[in-house]
Amino acid sequence: MGLQEERLELARQIAREAIVLLKNEGNVLPLGAGSRIAVFGQAQLDTIFSGGGSGQAHSDHPLQISEELAAAGLQPEKALLNWYRDRLQEKLAAKAAASGEFDMSQLEGLVASGLIYELFGKYNAPEEEPVPPEEVLRTQADTAVLVIGRSSGGEECDRRVENDYYLLESELTLAKAICAAYDSVILVLNVNG
Repeated sequence: MGLQEERLELARQIAREAIVLLKNEGNVLPLGAGSRIAVFGQAQLDTIFSGGGSGQAHSDHPLQISEELAAAGLQPEKALLNWYRDRLQEKLAAKAAASGEFDMSQLEGLVASGLIYELFGKYNAPEEEPVPPEEVLRTQADTAVLVIGRSSGGEECDRRVENDYYLLESELTLAKAICAAYDSVILVLNVNG
């Protein structure tokens, strides 16, 4: 086994050991292969897999929760998945349009001062969670999976947004709509920090 394979296996072992099952009411889990699922939440396609700053990791091929559920033999509802893909594309396009060129020479001396963390390491508050329209929200799936994501910043910028780990109103609205539409709901917390 080469170094890269050893690192991948170590990462998989860490992930397996880090997963925590908080509740399993009604023995909803494990889901059987072929189960139809309705997967909700932006983090299913924009999965959080590391922190920021010195805890930040990069991957050329980050695994996405919705893809891994499908790879495990589950059947995510396609119309709902496509709705979230469209929202992700809109978000990425808006970010690209808002970003401008930055003169990197302005950073001289900022690293030693710690101000660099204030410029690039700022912790961003959770983004509002879009609620799909009724015709997309209600599917023929047996079970709903709600993925809520939270990410920390790095170094001196962690935890500066008050109540940032509480659910947003939009997340509460989505959770209530899902619970009203499905008998079985699984909550996945994709968090770090």
